[in-house]
Amino acid sequence: MKNLFVFLISIFITSCLSGCGSKETIEYAQSQLPTPDHIELRQDDSIVTYEKGTEKYNAIYEAILENWWKSSADKEEIIDDTDLIEVKNLKEMKTTSDRRYVDHRDIYLKFIYEEEPMQWTKSKAETVDIGEILFMFPEYPEENKNVKGCFGVYHSDRPSVHEGFYTYYFSNESFEALSENELLVETSNSKNPLEIDLQYFSDLTFEEVKEKLITYNNWTHLENHWLGWNPLTKQIVVNYTFSGKASKKEMESARDYWKTMQFINRDFSVWTMHLDIWNVYDNMPKDAEVIIQVYVEDELVSQDIYSDVEKNIIYKVTRYEKENS
Repeated sequence: MKNLFVFLISIFITSCLSGCGSKETIEYAQSQLPTPDHIELRQDDSIVTYEKGTEKYNAIYEAILENWWKSSADKEEIIDDTDLIEVKNLKEMKTTSDRRYVDHRDIYLKFIYEEEPMQWTKSKAETVDIGEILFMFPEYPEENKNVKGCFGVYHSDRPSVHEGFYTYYFSNESFEALSENELLVETSNSKNPLEIDLQYFSDLTFEEVKEKLITYNNWTHLENHWLGWNPLTKQIVVNYTFSGKASKKEMESARDYWKTMQFINRDFSVWTMHLDIWNVYDNMPKDAEVIIQVYVEDELVSQDIYSDVEKNIIYKVTRYEKENS
């Protein structure tokens, strides 16, 4: 009897151990994000379509791919890159949307799969065909981090039927990819630059910035840099001065709003070395108008005024460019 009891116990233990070890990991087809046939950007009643292979399509796809199939163990709203982890189970991403109304400035991004539906694994036994992924952009955080949003997936044969909503962390690059496009931005060109009286601006420049800009952006011919803030007009002015040997690529890069704002927001270790400057910058409104001016030696060759900025998305740009510059 004793031997029988030991035998039964051993079978029970073996069954438990084998049962625990036999739990198989599901291989999710959607863990690899396929390139869509085209991408749609929607805001209010306006739609812009980006075709596969175009520069804007590639920029948007690469930006979304960066945080695809990643989540956060602590489910925080705003997280660092180091807090992102690879998704092991679809349940980790499952969420809900509490949206009850649509604001005219809400941004929706669609990945559309028409020729070949995206495979979406629900369980080991079930995979469905997906025709659309709809990303719902959240508000951009003040910090240069990842912000929690969501996306929905919709059946290819029944577009009105979705498989639920899933968490997605939007990176700085995903907002950058949408920052200037024909849907969101009202762009105008000026024959003459805006006259700016710098005596009303607080000088926030310090020498360490120049070397970091040269290294970070590969602006080898940058000679000078100046950053100023006017609390009355709520304007930031950034002047970049290059030598006459500067390439067109360097100067075009300097005109980019996001390269400037990423740098200003990025290196807190340098800013906090100058607490007086940091205190001024920290009190700037995040929707301030930004004026970027590029000089070759003493000559202004371009001026870009980024205004009507909301959620770090630009809605209006006024450009001046010197002829033959």
